[in-house]
Amino acid sequence: AVSLREPTIIFVVSDHDTQHAAGAPTPASRCPPQAPDGSPWLGSAVMLIPGTTTEDAFKACCRPPYNFLDGELVRAEESTSDGKRRVMARDEILRNGSVIRFASTKKSRWQQQQQHRQTMAE
Repeated sequence: AVSLREPTIIFVVSDHDTQHAAGAPTPASRCPPQAPDGSPWLGSAVMLIPGTTTEDAFKACCRPPYNFLDGELVRAEESTSDGKRRVMARDEILRNGSVIRFASTKKSRWQQQQQHRQTMAE
């Protein structure tokens, strides 16, 4: 019975407005879904076991094979289907297909790269 349960897939973004991926393409994103306007989805797909909480998902993003976040979880925001954002509780169980942005105490690798590009442009 356990093997019949499908994994929970969430999409981690660095910004809800642009929907850019928080990390590099992952094995779960080989067939990326499409946004409502038909453009390819840019969020990093993270495959998790059913029943995973927000905090567990953050910890998974800090470890291989994803490894694109650092630090401790400060806040997690989910984009709702109507385009609004809501703050998620640490012990909230994630729904399949959730679009989430994590905020942490340390700068993530993508934040460091983005900051480096901005200083190079100046």
